[in-house]
Order: sequence, then structure tokens, then C-alpha cells
Amino acid sequence: MRVVIMTGMPEITFVEQARAAGVDSFVYKNVGTAELITVIRSTMEGYSTFPRPQSNALSGAAALTQTEIDILRLVCETKTRKEIAQELYLSEGTVKRHISEILAKTGYDNILRLAVHAVSSGLIIPGMGRTGEQSEE
Repeated sequence: MRVVIMTGMPEITFVEQARAAGVDSFVYKNVGTAELITVIRSTMEGYSTFPRPQSNALSGAAALTQTEIDILRLVCETKTRKEIAQELYLSEGTVKRHISEILAKTGYDNILRLAVHAVSSGLIIPGMGRTGEQSEE
């Protein structure tokens, strides 16, 4: 028996979980009929098909430093520049400079748009610190 998983959720961790579970192939729901039939046929012939990892606004050439990620996390928590500066022991000017660098790296023209993208895609979880533990508020 061969197993092909199809999902409409573009969560890349699903791909790794499917591989770990021994799935033979994995496709997203938005593939065309011809492509799906090709995947099924090739899977039956012993070949595996998995999507390539998706790049996101925080990876690759846009890789952010830990300070930039901390600032973005705090923006996602609706903190002001002043509050971010106080929490990270930086000046407001330094925070502003880092925000400019974040925008330049990611191609966004607005930090709030990037924050919405980061939260909605699961790249940043508001309230989570560096260690992944819930922050005290």
C-alpha cells in the first residue's frame, strides 16, 4: 500500500510530520488534476513527491538577527517603540533603525503589515519569548 496525503493547509511542518510517519507522497490541494494523477502514478511506481520548503519573509536573504526578531515580536504584541526600547534596553533611535533594517530585509514597506503577516502565518507567536515560553504579563 502506498500513501499520498493531500492538504489545503500550507503549513510546512505537516510535510516533515508526513515524512516521519512514512507517507510516500504529499501534495497541496491546489494542484491540478493532471499533476495529482501524475503524483499518484509515480507514487505507485515507487517514487516519492514532496513539496519544496516554502520561503517566508523571515528566511533566506531576509534572515533577521535575534534583536530584530525580538523587536518584531514586540511589535506583534502591539508595543510602542518607546516600550520596545525600554524592554530591550535600547534607545528609541536604535529601535527605529532596526525596524528600518527589518523592512529593508523583508521587502515590506510597513512594520504593521509585516507583523500581521508574521502572526497570521505562524512565524511569530505574540507573548512567546526567545525560549518559546509564555511571557509574564
